[in-house]
Amino acid sequence: KIVHIEDGQIITKSGFAVSQQVTVLFSETFHTNSGDNYRVFCIDGLLNTSVDTTSIESSTPHIPPTSYKECLEFLWSHPGGSKTKEYLDKVLHTFSMTYSRLEGETLRSIVDAANSHFTKAMQLLLKDSVMRRSVQQTPYHMDNMKMAVETYVMHSTHQSLFPVITATMAGQDAEINKINRNLIDLRP
Repeated sequence: KIVHIEDGQIITKSGFAVSQQVTVLFSETFHTNSGDNYRVFCIDGLLNTSVDTTSIESSTPHIPPTSYKECLEFLWSHPGGSKTKEYLDKVLHTFSMTYSRLEGETLRSIVDAANSHFTKAMQLLLKDSVMRRSVQQTPYHMDNMKMAVETYVMHSTHQSLFPVITATMAGQDAEINKINRNLIDLRP
């Protein structure tokens, strides 16, 4: 059997029931005690089958990432993911620096700025050919990607974001605290 590996895809050539392309999710290189090494590929589909897997995929429950670690694995474990991560980290670092300039703005302005950078992050990830293909081939990947990107963006920017929101809401917080203190004096 002959396969060809190109741009994160395994392409079946000869010796297979069906010619197809399967996305490489990640690969590992293992070394033996005798000095030999071999690579193992984790792929997102079957190589030697003529079975229609769409009915299998639609009946299989797809669990979204539930932790920060799972989000990182979902976003960056594919070939080329580290390069996309580096670029996104630069964009998010620049965004974090702009938060100090948002101090004094309305909460709506801060939310709009965060939404705009989330959109930029999604667009950046969709430029990654492996992520784009996986989203096109499997509908639930888009929802998982949105959740993973939102988690990653919030984790990257929370130290800059919360002081700005706290400063923005300080006046309203003080007013609510004053009302609560005055209500303590009231007795039924």
